[in-house]
Amino acid sequence: MLIGFLLNLFGLAGGGGSSSGGGGFSGGGSSDDSSGLSLIGSLISFGVMLLIFLIIFLCDRYRVKKQAIKNSTPENQQIITEAKQIFFDYQDAWSHSDLSSLQSVMSPEYFKHANLMIECLKGMNRENRVENIQLNEVNVISELNANENIEVQFNFHVNDTLYDISTNERFFSNELSGSETWVFKKIDDRLILDHIIQPTESAEHLVNSIKQFAHEANMFYSADWGRLALPTAGQIFNPEVLRSADVNNHTIGKWNNILVQIYTYKYNPEKMGKYYVIGQLTLPKSYRGILVTPKTGIVKSKDQKPPQDYTQYKLEWEDFNRRYNLYAAPGEAVPAFELLDPTFMELLHDKNPKCCLEVKDNQVIFYTPLKNNLKINDYYTLLEILTAAHKRLER
Repeated sequence: MLIGFLLNLFGLAGGGGSSSGGGGFSGGGSSDDSSGLSLIGSLISFGVMLLIFLIIFLCDRYRVKKQAIKNSTPENQQIITEAKQIFFDYQDAWSHSDLSSLQSVMSPEYFKHANLMIECLKGMNRENRVENIQLNEVNVISELNANENIEVQFNFHVNDTLYDISTNERFFSNELSGSETWVFKKIDDRLILDHIIQPTESAEHLVNSIKQFAHEANMFYSADWGRLALPTAGQIFNPEVLRSADVNNHTIGKWNNILVQIYTYKYNPEKMGKYYVIGQLTLPKSYRGILVTPKTGIVKSKDQKPPQDYTQYKLEWEDFNRRYNLYAAPGEAVPAFELLDPTFMELLHDKNPKCCLEVKDNQVIFYTPLKNNLKINDYYTLLEILTAAHKRLER
C-alpha cells in the first residue's frame, strides 16, 4: 500500500509537466502559469523525497530499537560477550600466524582451512595483520537454529595490512570500514567460530564446476576469499592486483601432498577485461620467468606475448613445437629445458590443456579465460600438470 501511494505521488508530480505541455487545454497560457505549475511540481517532488527519507529514518530507528531489545536478553548478552572476545582473539592470532590460538577458537574443519591459508601466505613470505580494530556494533542476527548455528554481525573499522615477512615491508595498508557475519557453533557450552560470511560474496560469480571439483577433491571452497595470495608479477599479474583485483571461487587444498589453489580472477572489476581461471602453487626457489603458451588461439593478445627480454626456444619434438611456444627469461634456459623434459612434454601434448603455463618468482600458475568453460575433469588435468611442474622445478 505504501509503495503504491508513493508511486501515485510521483505520478502526480510528473503529471504537472504533461499538463503544462498541453497548451491547447490551458488556452496557450502565459509563461507565468507554466512557472507556477513547475514550482508546484517541484514542491510535490521535494515533499515526496522528504517523506521517503523520513520513512527510511523511522524504519532504521525501528530496526535499531528492535535489535537492541533482541540483544538485551541475558542469552544474547552472553553470546555477544563471547563473540566479541573470539573476534579479537581470532584477529590477533591470524595477524601473527598463531595456529595454536586459532585452533582454540575455531571448529576443526574451519581451522584446517585457515591453516592451509596461513601455509600459503608463509610460502609467499606474507603475513596479513589486522590492526587498530574498532568494533562499532555487534548484533545477534540469528540465535541457535536447526543447524546449531548462531550468527553474529560485526560492524568494524580496521587497518588491514599485508606484510612481506622477509623484509617487514608493506605490500599495502588499507583502512577498512565494513561488516561481516560470523557463524558460530556451540560446543561444550562455548562458542566456536565455524565460518565467516563475506558481504562481497556474489552468486553472479559462482562457477559450479570449481565448487563441485573442490567437493570431489576434498578441498576447501570459498565464494570470495580475497587477494592476499595473488602473485604480483607475470603475464596477467602486477603489484596493483593486491588492491584492485576481484577473486572468487577460491579453492585450496593438497594435491599429491603439494599445496595448490584454484580461483577465478579479474585484474580490475571496474574496468573492461576478462575473467580467468587460475591454478597456482608455490616453489621452494625463485625463477626469473618461463612461459609456455598454446598456439591454438585459446588464450589471446598479450596473455601469450612474452616480455621483450624473453627468448623463444625450440625443442627436439617437432610435433610439440607445432602445438606450443616456449619462452624463458635471460639465464633461465636450463630450468626451462629441465621443466620440459620428454615426460612433461608428453603430458602437455597428450592432455592438450586449454591454458598457458607460467613460472615467475616462486609461483607456478596456469591461466585460461573463464569463457573456455572448463569441466570438472579439466581441473584434475591442470593440477596434474601443475604438480608435475613442481616436481621438476623444486630441485
